[in-house]
Amino acid sequence: MKNITIALVLITVAFVGYYMYAQNGAESGEGDMSLTQDMLTNTQVFIERRALLDKTTIDTEIFSDPVFKSYKTFNTPILEESVGRPNPFGKTTGNSTGGF
Repeated sequence: MKNITIALVLITVAFVGYYMYAQNGAESGEGDMSLTQDMLTNTQVFIERRALLDKTTIDTEIFSDPVFKSYKTFNTPILEESVGRPNPFGKTTGNSTGGF
């Protein structure tokens, strides 16, 4: 198990290294600047949205309200069903008219 884990880690590192090498060779000088600007813009949008979400509060008093507690569930119980044959790919017994 230890050898498999080490092999998977090495393959992943090799793949990431190749991917980064291939991406680095595909970019030009001007592409780097626009890519950097796009990353900075996306990061700024993420920071602004995160700040907005951090300000959000949820009032949990509704869960202790007597009206909320008086609600009833309309779930139906799931009945046990037979699971089928032990070997679903084995030959069938009985009269069969053929395949599909």
